Amino acid sequence: MKHWQRYYSLELAILVLLAPLCRAEATATDKPLFSFVQMTDTHCLTTTISSGRPPENPFSKIAHLKANHWKDLANSFPILEQTVKYINNEIKPDFLIHTGDITENGDLDDLRRSRTILGKLKCPYYACQGDHDVRKTGGVYNYVKVFKKRCLSFDVNEWHFVMMGIYPDEMELKWLEKDLSRNRKKHVVFFTHRLVEADLLTMTAFASAGIPCLMPEAERVRKILGAHGNVVMVLSGHVHMNLNMISVRKGMRDTCFLSTDALAERPHQIKLFKVYGDHVEVVLFTGLTVANIKQGQWSFRTVSASDFLKHALVK
Repeated sequence: MKHWQRYYSLELAILVLLAPLCRAEATATDKPLFSFVQMTDTHCLTTTISSGRPPENPFSKIAHLKANHWKDLANSFPILEQTVKYINNEIKPDFLIHTGDITENGDLDDLRRSRTILGKLKCPYYACQGDHDVRKTGGVYNYVKVFKKRCLSFDVNEWHFVMMGIYPDEMELKWLEKDLSRNRKKHVVFFTHRLVEADLLTMTAFASAGIPCLMPEAERVRKILGAHGNVVMVLSGHVHMNLNMISVRKGMRDTCFLSTDALAERPHQIKLFKVYGDHVEVVLFTGLTVANIKQGQWSFRTVSASDFLKHALVK
């Protein structure tokens, strides 16, 4: 596909996104400007019913088959609670973003219970509206009642973060244009639930499974983001895979599009983004089973090159 350079990983092995700029690697004594965790697709549901038998080897799931995913709904709340505990005790980020599908069905009690657990974080958090969060509610009422805003933005160390719900209306899209116009000199990270961009293989795989992978207003959002030229990363969830892509569209050259695997599904994963002055380090954390998570047994590895943000260096 001519608009894309595409890089895939099978769950853990995320490859280098951008070519090196021939600079020295950061030393162990370097401290990031700030760090944040991305969590996604917790699919919290009050139930004791198992979702079926989990795969014997979660890493054997090939990317294009992952659409037929297995979610551990019976353990969804314990998974979230123990993950929050681990983040507080071991990772200690400056903030956390949740890129949607907080709950499985958008039930009011499940949303409130999820908010209570997220409220135990020792750092601020920002939770997107996903399609499952309005799945059986006939609209956005429950999500908005619990989490208040579908769209918001905030600054951290001269970086600008923008959150948008999965179904933006015309007023919210105009808000996005104005918000980005006011922040042209800052590095921008945009985060939402569904993908904003996808390559042909991903689009075909999800279409064959009858699952949309792009947000409904993806084309309009891409156009708005591209018009401002300072979007460094676009972070999403939804596809239950670790995808890393680089757009070469006009206005979005070198913008990195990343999705993170679902916390509700084996292998249970979250990402830590450590932002330095000239690069971003990405660390993938994996809790292979619910038992591992309950015991605080997470593995982790750095999954990006130090020159991950070439785009940020030249803006």
